[in-house]
Amino acid sequence: IYFVESEVISPTDGTLYRVSVLGGFVEKVMAGIQARIALSPDNKHFVFVRRDAPAKRSSLMIGDIGGAGMRELTSIGLDEGTFGYSFDWSPNGEYVAVPVYFNSGAVGTCELFAAATKDGTLSQLTNQRWSSVRSVAWTKDSRGLLAVAGEESEVERPIWHVPFPIGEPRKVLADSSDYSALSLSPTTPRF
Repeated sequence: IYFVESEVISPTDGTLYRVSVLGGFVEKVMAGIQARIALSPDNKHFVFVRRDAPAKRSSLMIGDIGGAGMRELTSIGLDEGTFGYSFDWSPNGEYVAVPVYFNSGAVGTCELFAAATKDGTLSQLTNQRWSSVRSVAWTKDSRGLLAVAGEESEVERPIWHVPFPIGEPRKVLADSSDYSALSLSPTTPRF
């Protein structure tokens, strides 16, 4: 089990820990984690978002599971936008899906991107002008994602299917529910 602990007075400076599912010794992995992490499909690496106000950048960081080998996968300037805290590795380990919130000052300025894990290249997956993306999860075959996202005119956050690498997103569940999180089982049939 991996978890991030942060102080109420300093929620942007958390510490990543791990502990066996059977309990026991809690091991500190590394400090400087601001929110959740996502594990790679082989459980050897993880990614997380780091916002650095003095450097004026939002970075998607990647490192090995022991906390070593930490490096910036990709970044954007805070004057342009920031990475969201909902991200997921593709099952083949080649991409990390991550929302980017743009600082345009308008409602509905969030888009979904894929960052290539080999070189950090960002590819825009949507042009929806979502107001938020709460959760993302890749399909088993890495040919698409599911996203809990809302358009600027919606109060609810439906579940969308986003084809990868190209295609038009479509609502999978468009009822009046406000979804907040999702995950897919590795045994889920092809979407």
